[in-house]
Amino acid sequence: MEVYSGYSTELLKFGERLLKLWIAKPLRNINLIEERLNIVELKLSILNLLFLSLADLVSVADKVSSEILVPRNKIILTELPELLDNVEKYLSNIDHKAAREGDKTKIFLDISIYPAMKKCQDEILDAEKKLNDLRSEICKILKMIHFKYATVAGQKYLIEVPNSHMCLVPNNWLKISLMAHRFRKPSFQIQQGQHPMIAKFLGEGNQFVANDVQMNKQNMCMIVTGPNMGGKSTYVRQIALIAIMSHIGSYVPAELASIPLFDNIYVRMGSEDALAQGKSTFMVEMSETSEILANITSKSLVILDELGRGTSTNDGTAIAYATLEYLVSDISCFTLFVTHYPPVVELVSVY
Repeated sequence: MEVYSGYSTELLKFGERLLKLWIAKPLRNINLIEERLNIVELKLSILNLLFLSLADLVSVADKVSSEILVPRNKIILTELPELLDNVEKYLSNIDHKAAREGDKTKIFLDISIYPAMKKCQDEILDAEKKLNDLRSEICKILKMIHFKYATVAGQKYLIEVPNSHMCLVPNNWLKISLMAHRFRKPSFQIQQGQHPMIAKFLGEGNQFVANDVQMNKQNMCMIVTGPNMGGKSTYVRQIALIAIMSHIGSYVPAELASIPLFDNIYVRMGSEDALAQGKSTFMVEMSETSEILANITSKSLVILDELGRGTSTNDGTAIAYATLEYLVSDISCFTLFVTHYPPVVELVSVY
C-alpha cells in the first residue's frame, strides 16, 4: 500500500477510507475508470479557479501600496515595446480559419519554429504510419480482405470485427464496445515515468532518473537484469504502481502513459519465511509463484523479482527459465522478469 501511505497523510479521515478502498479494489471497467478520471479533472479545474481568485486578491493587495505600484508601472511602460517586438511574427503564423474552426492540429502555418511541437507532430505521424502498416497483419489474423480503423467516442484506431470472424480474435485483444465488436491490440507504454513515492519523498531536489517502458504485442516480456542496488526492483515497482494508479482513475507520474486494461496485477517480490506455519523462504516463494501461474490470463500483468534465489544456483536457474518460458510461450501476458541468471537472459534470442 505504498501509494496509500504516501498520500493518506494529506487527507481527512473519510478521504483516507475512500482512497484505501479505491487502491484495494482497482476498477476493471474502462468506462468507470474514465468517469472517475473526469471527476478528478473537474475538481482540479475548480481548485485552479480558486487559486486564480486568490492570486487576484494578492494583486489587489499589492496595488494598495503606491511605493510598489509606481516602480512596477514604470518598468512595464519602458519594457513593453521590447516585449512586443516578436508579437507580429507569431500572429502572422496563425491560421485564422483553423483557429475559428477549433482545429488545433492546423492552427500554425509553420510549425518548424516550435521545435517541441514539431517533434510531437513527427512522432504522431510515425505512430500513424506504424498503425497503417499493421493493417495487413490484422487482415491475416482475422482472415479479412480489408478493413478500416473505426473511431468511437474519441477512441481512434479500433478494429471492428464481424460476427462471423469473432472466433479468430486473439484472447489478449481488448474489447472496447459492447454494442459492436470493436477491439484494440494491447500496448503498454510509459514515457519519463517516475516512482510516485520516491519522487514525492525526495522533494524539490528530486534526483530520481525518469525512465520509459515500451511493450506491445510483439514485445510482451521484459527481462530486467543488472548489478545489486542498480534500481531493478524500484523500476518494476514503479511500473506496478503506475498501473494500479491508472486503474483507480488517478493521474500518473509520467509525461505520457498508455496502460492496457488488466484483469489482475500479480507481483512476487522480496524474500520472507513463515516458519510458524512450517514454510521456509523457498517454499513461500514457490507457493506464491504457483498461485500466480494458476490464476493468470493473457490480460494480466505479472512481475517476478529474482525468482529462484531461495535455492541453489542450478535449481534456481531451472525454475526461473521454465517459469519465464511458460509465461512467454503459453500465456502471452505482459511480464516483467527480474533475474541475475545469465541462461534466463538467453531466452531473448529464442523468442
